[in-house]
Amino acid sequence: LYVAYQTKENVRFQLNQNRMARSMTYKGIEPIVEKVTEIYRNGVSLTKKAMKPVEARLERKEGLEWWFITIHPRIISQDGLG
Repeated sequence: LYVAYQTKENVRFQLNQNRMARSMTYKGIEPIVEKVTEIYRNGVSLTKKAMKPVEARLERKEGLEWWFITIHPRIISQDGLG
């Protein structure tokens, strides 16, 4: 059983972070910001097949592949598809 306690200050901080993230743009594209409310368990990983599209968006620095990664954004069309 996992119990998380939220204080009013913590909730206010999260809402401000959400507003800040929504205001950021990348090359004129606004982000889609959603609050994650589910709890993730340790040790869960993607299958190799599921990881392929994620890996395609990663640019790793030669010699430091596991520590320096640029994650290129996934482009979603205006209609939310794609």
